[in-house]
Amino acid sequence: EQEIRSIGQTPNQKEIQAVIDFLNTKEERLIFSTNCLSAAMQQNYSFTKTFAGLLAIKISESPNEYILWFRKEQAVEVYWGGNPTEKTIRREAGKRLSPRKSFAKWKQLVADQAEPWRKYELDAAILLRNNIREIILKRFNELKQLHHNLKMSYDELESFSYSVSHDLRSPLRAIEGFVQILKEDYSDKLDSYGIDIIRIIVENTTKMNAFINDILHLSKLAKVGLIYNEIEPKKILSPIIDNILAGNESYKAVKIVFKEPFPNITGDHTMIRQAFANLIENALKYSATKDQAYLHISGVEDEMQTTYRIEDNGIGMDQGYSNKIFDVFSRLVTEEEFEGSGIGLSIVKRIVERHQGKIWFESQLGQGTTFWVSFPKINVADSLK
Repeated sequence: EQEIRSIGQTPNQKEIQAVIDFLNTKEERLIFSTNCLSAAMQQNYSFTKTFAGLLAIKISESPNEYILWFRKEQAVEVYWGGNPTEKTIRREAGKRLSPRKSFAKWKQLVADQAEPWRKYELDAAILLRNNIREIILKRFNELKQLHHNLKMSYDELESFSYSVSHDLRSPLRAIEGFVQILKEDYSDKLDSYGIDIIRIIVENTTKMNAFINDILHLSKLAKVGLIYNEIEPKKILSPIIDNILAGNESYKAVKIVFKEPFPNITGDHTMIRQAFANLIENALKYSATKDQAYLHISGVEDEMQTTYRIEDNGIGMDQGYSNKIFDVFSRLVTEEEFEGSGIGLSIVKRIVERHQGKIWFESQLGQGTTFWVSFPKINVADSLK
Protein backbone atom coordinates (compact mmCIF):
# COMPACT_ATOMS: atom_id res chain seq x y z
CA GLU A 1 0.00 0.00 0.00
CA GLN A 2 2.93 2.36 -0.73
CA GLU A 3 4.05 2.19 2.91
CA ILE A 4 7.43 1.25 4.35
CA ARG A 5 7.40 -1.07 7.34
CA SER A 6 10.54 -2.14 9.13
CA ILE A 7 11.41 -4.84 11.68
CA GLY A 8 14.58 -4.89 13.74
CA GLN A 9 17.57 -2.68 13.04
CA THR A 10 17.26 -1.02 9.64
CA PRO A 11 17.98 2.30 7.96
CA ASN A 12 15.30 4.96 8.50
CA GLN A 13 12.38 5.33 6.07
CA LYS A 14 14.04 8.07 4.01
CA GLU A 15 17.14 5.92 3.58
CA ILE A 16 15.09 2.83 2.73
CA GLN A 17 13.27 4.88 0.08
CA ALA A 18 16.67 5.76 -1.42
CA VAL A 19 17.42 2.02 -1.68
CA ILE A 20 14.01 1.40 -3.30
CA ASP A 21 14.67 4.19 -5.83
CA PHE A 22 18.00 2.52 -6.61
CA LEU A 23 16.33 -0.90 -7.07
CA ASN A 24 13.72 0.64 -9.36
CA THR A 25 16.51 1.46 -11.82
CA LYS A 26 17.34 -2.24 -12.18
CA GLU A 27 15.67 -3.75 -15.22
CA GLU A 28 13.50 -6.84 -14.59
CA ARG A 29 15.63 -8.05 -11.70
CA LEU A 30 13.60 -10.20 -9.29
CA ILE A 31 16.42 -10.63 -6.79
CA PHE A 32 19.36 -8.38 -5.95
CA SER A 33 22.14 -8.91 -3.44
CA THR A 34 25.36 -7.21 -2.47
CA ASN A 35 27.69 -7.22 0.51
CA CYS A 36 28.94 -3.71 -0.33
CA LEU A 37 25.94 -1.46 -0.76
CA SER A 38 27.98 1.73 -1.06
CA ALA A 39 29.80 0.36 -4.11
CA ALA A 40 26.56 -0.92 -5.67
CA MET A 41 24.67 2.37 -5.25
CA GLN A 42 27.74 4.42 -6.21
CA GLN A 43 26.61 7.27 -4.00
CA ASN A 44 27.97 8.47 -0.71
CA TYR A 45 25.14 7.58 1.69
CA SER A 46 26.23 7.53 5.31
CA PHE A 47 23.89 4.66 6.20
CA THR A 48 25.70 2.28 3.81
CA LYS A 49 28.67 2.30 6.18
CA THR A 50 26.46 0.80 8.91
CA PHE A 51 24.17 -1.31 6.72
CA ALA A 52 26.61 -2.60 4.15
CA GLY A 53 24.73 -5.70 2.96
CA LEU A 54 21.44 -5.84 1.06
CA LEU A 55 19.28 -8.72 -0.19
CA ALA A 56 16.11 -7.66 -2.04
CA ILE A 57 13.29 -9.55 -3.76
CA LYS A 58 10.68 -7.86 -5.93
CA ILE A 59 7.17 -8.98 -4.99
CA SER A 60 5.17 -7.03 -7.58
CA GLU A 61 5.31 -4.31 -10.21
CA SER A 62 3.10 -1.27 -10.89
CA PRO A 63 3.77 -0.27 -8.21
CA ASN A 64 7.05 -1.98 -7.39
CA GLU A 65 7.01 -3.69 -4.02
CA TYR A 66 9.98 -5.30 -2.30
CA ILE A 67 11.13 -7.21 0.73
CA LEU A 68 14.57 -6.01 1.83
CA TRP A 69 17.06 -7.55 4.23
CA PHE A 70 19.95 -5.46 5.55
CA ARG A 71 23.21 -6.67 7.05
CA LYS A 72 25.49 -4.55 9.14
CA GLU A 73 29.09 -3.90 8.23
CA GLN A 74 31.52 -6.60 9.31
CA ALA A 75 35.09 -5.34 9.11
CA VAL A 76 37.48 -8.11 8.01
CA GLU A 77 41.23 -8.43 8.46
CA VAL A 78 42.90 -9.70 5.26
CA TYR A 79 46.50 -10.93 5.35
CA TRP A 80 48.70 -10.59 2.30
CA GLY A 81 52.14 -12.02 1.50
CA GLY A 82 53.53 -8.53 1.38
CA ASN A 83 51.99 -5.14 0.81
CA PRO A 84 49.86 -5.47 -2.36
CA THR A 85 50.24 -1.74 -3.07
CA GLU A 86 54.07 -1.83 -3.00
CA LYS A 87 55.56 -1.14 -6.43
CA THR A 88 57.88 -3.53 -8.23
CA ILE A 89 61.41 -2.38 -9.02
CA ARG A 90 62.19 -1.42 -12.59
CA ARG A 91 65.81 -1.26 -13.77
CA GLU A 92 66.07 1.09 -16.69
CA ALA A 93 69.54 0.09 -17.86
CA GLY A 94 68.83 -3.53 -18.60
CA LYS A 95 65.08 -3.11 -19.16
CA ARG A 96 64.50 -5.74 -16.49
CA LEU A 97 61.54 -6.02 -14.12
CA SER A 98 62.26 -7.21 -10.60
CA PRO A 99 59.76 -8.20 -7.89
CA ARG A 100 59.45 -6.27 -4.69
CA LYS A 101 62.10 -7.19 -2.18
CA SER A 102 59.86 -7.54 0.89
CA PHE A 103 57.39 -10.44 1.30
CA ALA A 104 56.78 -9.74 4.96
CA LYS A 105 53.27 -10.64 6.13
CA TRP A 106 51.01 -7.61 5.57
CA LYS A 107 47.61 -7.01 7.20
CA GLN A 108 44.74 -4.99 5.59
CA LEU A 109 41.42 -3.96 7.25
CA VAL A 110 38.53 -4.19 4.73
CA ALA A 111 35.58 -1.92 5.77
CA ASP A 112 32.11 -0.99 4.35
CA GLN A 113 31.35 -4.64 3.63
CA ALA A 114 29.02 -7.18 5.16
CA GLU A 115 29.19 -10.93 5.30
CA PRO A 116 28.46 -12.26 1.77
CA TRP A 117 25.04 -13.77 1.06
CA ARG A 118 25.23 -17.52 0.64
CA LYS A 119 23.46 -19.46 -2.10
CA TYR A 120 20.99 -21.12 0.28
CA GLU A 121 19.97 -17.66 1.51
CA LEU A 122 19.33 -16.46 -2.05
CA ASP A 123 17.38 -19.66 -2.79
CA ALA A 124 15.29 -19.15 0.37
CA ALA A 125 14.49 -15.57 -0.69
CA ILE A 126 13.30 -16.74 -4.12
CA LEU A 127 11.19 -19.47 -2.49
CA LEU A 128 9.63 -16.92 -0.12
CA ARG A 129 8.83 -14.65 -3.08
CA ASN A 130 7.10 -17.50 -4.92
CA ASN A 131 5.09 -18.45 -1.82
CA ILE A 132 3.97 -14.86 -1.32
CA ARG A 133 2.94 -14.54 -4.96
CA GLU A 134 0.88 -17.74 -4.68
CA ILE A 135 -0.92 -16.27 -1.67
CA ILE A 136 -1.50 -12.99 -3.53
CA LEU A 137 -2.83 -14.87 -6.57
CA LYS A 138 -5.16 -16.93 -4.38
CA ARG A 139 -6.42 -13.78 -2.68
CA PHE A 140 -6.85 -12.08 -6.06
CA ASN A 141 -9.00 -14.95 -7.32
CA GLU A 142 -11.10 -14.80 -4.14
CA LEU A 143 -11.58 -11.05 -4.57
CA LYS A 144 -12.41 -11.54 -8.24
CA GLN A 145 -15.14 -14.04 -7.33
CA LEU A 146 -16.40 -11.76 -4.57
CA HIS A 147 -16.50 -8.83 -7.00
CA HIS A 148 -18.49 -10.96 -9.45
CA ASN A 149 -20.96 -11.96 -6.72
CA LEU A 150 -21.32 -8.39 -5.51
CA LYS A 151 -21.88 -7.15 -9.05
CA MET A 152 -24.63 -9.70 -9.59
CA SER A 153 -26.26 -8.77 -6.26
CA TYR A 154 -25.93 -5.08 -7.08
CA ASP A 155 -27.47 -5.52 -10.53
CA GLU A 156 -30.33 -7.53 -9.03
CA LEU A 157 -30.88 -4.87 -6.36
CA GLU A 158 -30.84 -2.09 -8.96
CA SER A 159 -33.33 -4.01 -11.09
CA PHE A 160 -35.51 -4.75 -8.07
CA SER A 161 -35.49 -1.10 -6.95
CA TYR A 162 -36.42 0.06 -10.42
CA SER A 163 -39.22 -2.51 -10.81
CA VAL A 164 -40.74 -1.88 -7.39
CA SER A 165 -40.57 1.88 -7.75
CA HIS A 166 -42.05 1.72 -11.24
CA ASP A 167 -44.86 -0.64 -10.15
CA LEU A 168 -45.77 1.59 -7.21
CA ARG A 169 -46.67 4.44 -9.54
CA SER A 170 -49.92 2.84 -10.77
CA PRO A 171 -51.61 2.33 -7.38
CA LEU A 172 -50.31 5.72 -6.26
CA ARG A 173 -51.93 7.42 -9.26
CA ALA A 174 -55.18 5.60 -8.42
CA ILE A 175 -55.04 6.90 -4.84
CA GLU A 176 -54.35 10.43 -6.05
CA GLY A 177 -57.24 10.20 -8.53
CA PHE A 178 -59.80 9.01 -6.00
CA VAL A 179 -58.67 11.55 -3.41
CA GLN A 180 -59.09 14.29 -6.00
CA ILE A 181 -62.66 13.03 -6.69
CA LEU A 182 -63.44 13.12 -2.95
CA LYS A 183 -61.99 16.61 -2.66
CA GLU A 184 -63.90 18.05 -5.64
CA ASP A 185 -67.24 16.18 -5.46
CA TYR A 186 -67.75 15.32 -1.80
CA SER A 187 -66.03 18.07 0.21
CA ASP A 188 -69.42 19.67 0.97
CA LYS A 189 -70.58 16.37 2.52
CA LEU A 190 -67.50 15.91 4.75
CA ASP A 191 -66.90 17.45 8.14
CA SER A 192 -63.63 19.16 9.08
CA TYR A 193 -62.11 15.85 10.21
CA GLY A 194 -62.87 14.25 6.83
CA ILE A 195 -61.31 17.22 4.99
CA ASP A 196 -58.18 16.93 7.21
CA ILE A 197 -57.92 13.24 6.30
CA ILE A 198 -58.04 14.11 2.58
CA ARG A 199 -55.31 16.72 3.13
CA ILE A 200 -53.10 14.19 4.95
CA ILE A 201 -53.60 11.62 2.14
CA VAL A 202 -52.61 14.24 -0.47
CA GLU A 203 -49.48 15.22 1.50
CA ASN A 204 -48.39 11.61 1.93
CA THR A 205 -48.95 10.66 -1.71
CA THR A 206 -46.84 13.70 -2.66
CA LYS A 207 -44.05 12.49 -0.33
CA MET A 208 -44.33 8.96 -1.72
CA ASN A 209 -44.05 10.30 -5.27
CA ALA A 210 -40.88 12.17 -4.33
CA PHE A 211 -39.53 9.07 -2.59
CA ILE A 212 -40.19 6.89 -5.66
CA ASN A 213 -38.55 9.46 -7.93
CA ASP A 214 -35.43 9.45 -5.72
CA ILE A 215 -35.20 5.64 -5.77
CA LEU A 216 -35.61 5.58 -9.55
CA HIS A 217 -32.98 8.26 -9.92
CA LEU A 218 -30.55 6.34 -7.71
CA SER A 219 -31.13 3.07 -9.59
CA LYS A 220 -30.55 4.75 -12.96
CA LEU A 221 -27.26 6.40 -11.99
CA ALA A 222 -25.19 3.23 -12.51
CA LYS A 223 -26.71 2.57 -15.94
CA VAL A 224 -26.70 5.99 -17.55
CA GLY A 225 -23.57 6.77 -19.59
CA LEU A 226 -21.61 9.92 -18.81
CA ILE A 227 -21.49 12.68 -21.41
CA TYR A 228 -18.53 14.91 -20.57
CA ASN A 229 -18.71 18.66 -21.11
CA GLU A 230 -17.03 21.77 -19.81
CA ILE A 231 -19.46 23.02 -17.15
CA GLU A 232 -19.49 26.57 -15.80
CA PRO A 233 -20.89 26.11 -12.27
CA LYS A 234 -21.83 29.75 -11.82
CA LYS A 235 -24.25 29.49 -14.76
CA ILE A 236 -26.03 26.45 -13.31
CA LEU A 237 -26.00 27.49 -9.62
CA SER A 238 -28.30 30.52 -9.95
CA PRO A 239 -31.13 28.58 -11.69
CA ILE A 240 -30.74 25.75 -9.16
CA ILE A 241 -31.12 28.15 -6.24
CA ASP A 242 -34.05 29.97 -7.87
CA ASN A 243 -35.93 26.67 -8.33
CA ILE A 244 -35.28 25.60 -4.73
CA LEU A 245 -36.34 28.96 -3.28
CA ALA A 246 -39.50 28.95 -5.42
CA GLY A 247 -40.51 25.66 -3.80
CA ASN A 248 -39.95 26.76 -0.21
CA GLU A 249 -40.40 30.35 0.97
CA SER A 250 -38.67 29.70 4.32
CA TYR A 251 -35.34 29.12 2.57
CA LYS A 252 -35.27 32.77 1.45
CA ALA A 253 -34.17 33.74 4.97
CA VAL A 254 -30.76 32.19 4.26
CA LYS A 255 -28.11 34.61 2.97
CA ILE A 256 -26.47 32.97 -0.04
CA VAL A 257 -22.96 34.16 -0.91
CA PHE A 258 -20.94 33.18 -4.00
CA LYS A 259 -17.20 33.46 -3.41
CA GLU A 260 -14.98 33.78 -6.47
CA PRO A 261 -13.40 32.07 -8.31
CA PHE A 262 -15.75 29.56 -9.92
CA PRO A 263 -13.50 27.23 -11.94
CA ASN A 264 -15.03 25.00 -14.59
CA ILE A 265 -15.81 21.31 -14.00
CA THR A 266 -15.46 18.56 -16.59
CA GLY A 267 -18.39 16.17 -16.28
CA ASP A 268 -21.90 15.17 -17.17
CA HIS A 269 -24.06 18.31 -17.09
CA THR A 270 -27.24 16.64 -15.80
CA MET A 271 -25.48 14.70 -13.05
CA ILE A 272 -23.32 17.62 -11.88
CA ARG A 273 -26.41 19.82 -11.74
CA GLN A 274 -28.23 17.16 -9.66
CA ALA A 275 -25.30 16.87 -7.23
CA PHE A 276 -25.16 20.63 -6.63
CA ALA A 277 -28.95 20.81 -6.31
CA ASN A 278 -29.00 18.14 -3.59
CA LEU A 279 -26.12 19.68 -1.63
CA ILE A 280 -27.55 23.21 -1.81
CA GLU A 281 -31.07 22.12 -0.89
CA ASN A 282 -29.68 20.21 2.10
CA ALA A 283 -27.72 23.25 3.25
CA LEU A 284 -30.76 25.54 2.92
CA LYS A 285 -33.08 23.06 4.63
CA TYR A 286 -30.89 22.56 7.69
CA SER A 287 -29.85 26.21 8.11
CA ALA A 288 -33.16 28.03 7.40
CA THR A 289 -34.25 27.70 11.04
CA LYS A 290 -31.13 29.43 12.37
CA ASP A 291 -30.79 33.16 13.04
CA GLN A 292 -28.56 34.94 10.52
CA ALA A 293 -28.35 31.78 8.45
CA TYR A 294 -25.91 31.73 5.55
CA LEU A 295 -24.74 29.51 2.71
CA HIS A 296 -21.32 30.08 1.17
CA ILE A 297 -20.33 28.48 -2.15
CA SER A 298 -16.78 28.67 -3.51
CA GLY A 299 -14.37 26.76 -5.72
CA VAL A 300 -10.63 26.22 -6.17
CA GLU A 301 -8.56 24.31 -8.71
CA ASP A 302 -5.10 22.95 -9.26
CA GLU A 303 -3.47 21.00 -12.06
CA MET A 304 -5.22 17.75 -11.13
CA GLN A 305 -8.72 18.61 -9.88
CA THR A 306 -11.45 21.15 -9.25
CA THR A 307 -12.95 21.33 -5.76
CA TYR A 308 -16.11 23.09 -4.59
CA ARG A 309 -17.02 23.96 -1.02
CA ILE A 310 -20.62 24.29 0.23
CA GLU A 311 -20.68 25.72 3.75
CA ASP A 312 -23.63 26.52 6.02
CA ASN A 313 -24.13 27.47 9.66
CA GLY A 314 -27.14 25.21 10.16
CA ILE A 315 -27.97 22.57 12.73
CA GLY A 316 -24.83 20.54 11.95
CA MET A 317 -24.34 16.93 13.00
CA ASP A 318 -22.14 14.69 15.06
CA GLN A 319 -18.96 13.92 13.11
CA GLY A 320 -19.12 10.44 14.58
CA TYR A 321 -21.89 9.61 12.09
CA SER A 322 -19.62 10.33 9.11
CA ASN A 323 -19.64 6.66 8.06
CA LYS A 324 -23.46 6.62 7.80
CA ILE A 325 -24.34 9.97 6.29
CA PHE A 326 -24.02 8.74 2.68
CA ASP A 327 -25.95 5.49 3.25
CA VAL A 328 -29.27 5.06 1.47
CA PHE A 329 -32.28 5.93 3.70
CA SER A 330 -29.92 7.16 6.43
CA ARG A 331 -31.32 10.18 8.30
CA LEU A 332 -29.95 11.81 11.46
CA VAL A 333 -33.15 13.81 12.08
CA THR A 334 -36.81 12.79 12.21
CA GLU A 335 -39.22 13.46 9.36
CA GLU A 336 -41.30 15.57 11.73
CA GLU A 337 -38.35 17.96 12.09
CA PHE A 338 -37.15 18.00 8.48
CA GLU A 339 -38.81 16.27 5.55
CA GLY A 340 -36.77 14.15 3.17
CA SER A 341 -36.21 10.63 1.88
CA GLY A 342 -32.63 10.06 3.10
CA ILE A 343 -31.45 9.39 -0.45
CA GLY A 344 -30.16 12.83 -1.50
CA LEU A 345 -26.57 12.48 -0.24
CA SER A 346 -26.41 8.90 -1.53
CA ILE A 347 -27.20 10.25 -4.99
CA VAL A 348 -24.50 12.93 -4.64
CA LYS A 349 -21.90 10.38 -3.57
CA ARG A 350 -22.82 8.07 -6.46
CA ILE A 351 -22.52 10.94 -8.96
CA VAL A 352 -19.16 12.08 -7.59
CA GLU A 353 -17.75 8.55 -7.61
CA ARG A 354 -18.94 7.96 -11.17
CA HIS A 355 -16.83 11.00 -12.11
CA GLN A 356 -13.84 9.44 -10.25
CA GLY A 357 -14.10 12.28 -7.74
CA LYS A 358 -14.28 12.55 -3.95
CA ILE A 359 -16.76 13.93 -1.43
CA TRP A 360 -16.13 14.62 2.25
CA PHE A 361 -17.45 16.89 4.98
CA GLU A 362 -16.80 18.47 8.35
CA SER A 363 -19.59 19.25 10.78
CA GLN A 364 -20.20 20.32 14.34
CA LEU A 365 -23.50 19.88 16.10
CA GLY A 366 -25.30 23.21 16.29
CA GLN A 367 -22.55 25.04 14.37
CA GLY A 368 -22.99 24.03 10.74
CA THR A 369 -21.65 21.74 8.03
CA THR A 370 -19.18 22.09 5.17
CA PHE A 371 -19.14 19.72 2.20
CA TRP A 372 -16.33 19.46 -0.34
CA VAL A 373 -16.69 17.81 -3.74
CA SER A 374 -13.70 17.39 -6.03
CA PHE A 375 -13.71 16.37 -9.69
CA PRO A 376 -10.60 15.33 -11.63
CA LYS A 377 -9.64 17.37 -14.66
CA ILE A 378 -10.40 15.41 -17.81
CA ASN A 379 -9.81 16.43 -21.39
CA VAL A 380 -13.27 16.47 -23.04
CA ALA A 381 -11.80 15.32 -26.37
CA ASP A 382 -10.12 12.34 -24.65
CA SER A 383 -13.37 11.35 -22.90
CA LEU A 384 -15.10 11.01 -26.28
CA LYS A 385 -12.58 8.51 -27.65
